[in-house]
Amino acid sequence: MTDRRSYEEYLDEFGERLTAVAARRRRRLVTRPAVLIAIGASAVAAATIGVAVVPGGGQLDPVARASEALAPSGTIIHMKLTSTMVATERNMKVPDPQTVELWSAADPARWRYVQVIADDVKVGDDEGFFQGREEFAFANGVQEDYIAQRDQLKVTTGFRDPNASRVPGLMPIDPERDIRPLLQRGELRDEGEATVDGRRVHRLVGETTSENGRSTRRVVYDVDAETFEPVAGELELTFPVPRRDGAGLAGVRDVVAKTLFHVDVYERLPDDAEHADVLRIKTTAKTRVTTRSVDDPPTTSRTTTAAP
Repeated sequence: MTDRRSYEEYLDEFGERLTAVAARRRRRLVTRPAVLIAIGASAVAAATIGVAVVPGGGQLDPVARASEALAPSGTIIHMKLTSTMVATERNMKVPDPQTVELWSAADPARWRYVQVIADDVKVGDDEGFFQGREEFAFANGVQEDYIAQRDQLKVTTGFRDPNASRVPGLMPIDPERDIRPLLQRGELRDEGEATVDGRRVHRLVGETTSENGRSTRRVVYDVDAETFEPVAGELELTFPVPRRDGAGLAGVRDVVAKTLFHVDVYERLPDDAEHADVLRIKTTAKTRVTTRSVDDPPTTSRTTTAAP
């Protein structure tokens, strides 16, 4: 699967999920294969990287510094983020804000991601729906998905590229999945300084367009002007959806889905034996474990629906 195809699938899934939330009474289902989502559009030409001047006449690259802040050598980054969808159309219903936690380390790449599925959302697969805490982790070519309600661990082996392992989470944006690849490819540009919650930040912005030209994605990423640590940002998706009238399909129209996110916690922990457990999913003696290879044909699907 290419990055571009994954991006278009992400837009499709996000758009259908938005429609489901906005029309709960119709109980529309959003179904996508349980292929782990990689966000990005590597075939799009990299955006020009802005260069800021620092006191003393030196120069620094805000994009590179922001990338370093997410993956400093010898440390584990711990972040807690809250995302809030914005109603962009009349009568649009949006889910409650969602908070997730992420621990990540580089060299070698490892991460753990924790989300709690809200009461007004259900996630399901071929075994049925579930809610509550869901965790994902990756290390040494193996990704794990733990569903606490079932005490079930799904293990996928054989990842040869760490960037191929991604979280099919409910939060539309997080730095590990959405921001770091853009930083690494230089697809964000520095648009100067701004103020967020009284804090001076560099505003990094990037836009990409789907291969068919019908969908666009705009990311705004605010980082501290001194430390380049993540502070806040937004993701704006524009995509076509069917337009219907009494006679049926009447064409398509563009819908804008906008999500704001705020970094509630950002800290660096030593990447050592004492802190190794923060990157691992904790299971029980009764945990049911299933294992498959990333090269195996998909055998399950993942479904997201808004509760009535």
